[in-house]
Amino acid sequence: MQIAYEAHHSATQALTNWPVVLAIVAIVVAVAAGALGVWAARRYGNRRGKILLTWEYTPLMPSIPEDASGKLRVTYNDAPVTEPHLVLLRLQNVGSKDLTSGDFNEKQSLPVNLNCRVEGLLTSNRPQHVRAVQIEAPAPKGLIEIAPLLLKRRQVLAVTAIVSGRPRIEVEPDSEPLINVDIIDKRSFDSETARSLAKFAVRVLLGSTPVLGGSVLSAWDGLNAALRPDD
Repeated sequence: MQIAYEAHHSATQALTNWPVVLAIVAIVVAVAAGALGVWAARRYGNRRGKILLTWEYTPLMPSIPEDASGKLRVTYNDAPVTEPHLVLLRLQNVGSKDLTSGDFNEKQSLPVNLNCRVEGLLTSNRPQHVRAVQIEAPAPKGLIEIAPLLLKRRQVLAVTAIVSGRPRIEVEPDSEPLINVDIIDKRSFDSETARSLAKFAVRVLLGSTPVLGGSVLSAWDGLNAALRPDD
């Protein structure tokens, strides 16, 4: 009976140790508030779409002596290609929502400028939504245009093309084909991912002290804003 009484007394003491109880409550409240905030932001927030644009290119002609250059050539549709390169272009939906045809401004196509001559498209997993356009004036440039389409989360649109010259790929700077959707390159994507992981780690580590956690996160956001290059 004495042992049972002592155990009951110790448990009662622990429950009436208000600093411990308050600390536990603070942790539970902080975790619940964080989860609720994330849910509310995803459910009701203004979620911008994100499309990751990546590419690779491979020269198709080896380095050969000048006197032998006329003996080896690459052709496309029986026409010779100068300084031929094979280009693989990928657009992946890395955002939190599907990309739909309604996200294309007035049903405009998304123009990707290769800054070289596009001889033709070889393969694509969405051939009905992709075409090559060659513009000669005022300055020659080759475009790959992506027509309005449905690209669900994590889905990829891939295009392979043959071009003349070394490509320098970019979305046309003067075009605004997408509404509420950001097009990012791999460097920006990796940077955003690293910031998100670091921010999540701070939230987890400081979740039990909301005031300190909020101060650290505010300082983190201010530092990111100060270091982020101007658009």
